Amino acid sequence: MKKKILFILLSILTLNFAMIGTSYALQYHKNSPLMFTFKSSHGYWFGCGPVQCTSSGNKTESKAMEYIYLPRKHGSPRQIGHYGRCTVYQSNGELSGGDYKTDWVIKRMKQKC
Repeated sequence: MKKKILFILLSILTLNFAMIGTSYALQYHKNSPLMFTFKSSHGYWFGCGPVQCTSSGNKTESKAMEYIYLPRKHGSPRQIGHYGRCTVYQSNGELSGGDYKTDWVIKRMKQKC
């Protein structure tokens, strides 16, 4: 029983340190569109970005990306790293009044990834 509890505690601590290390590794610009995607355990892709967070899955990552940003407005996304199970992207476009800001996307990323 003691070994099992110790194993669980070590697993939690290791996961927390891994997530902390990952979050510091991501370098992003606060005023540029940020987005992330992830694949569910059922094989469907979800994403979140300046336009919206998807609530229904897509068969491909590129299809999920179509729903979370607008290429003509937000520019072309480039992968900047990983956070947990998510792939994180940022583009060189601009955010406007109706867009979800980078801080909002980061909060969702911490919840989902």
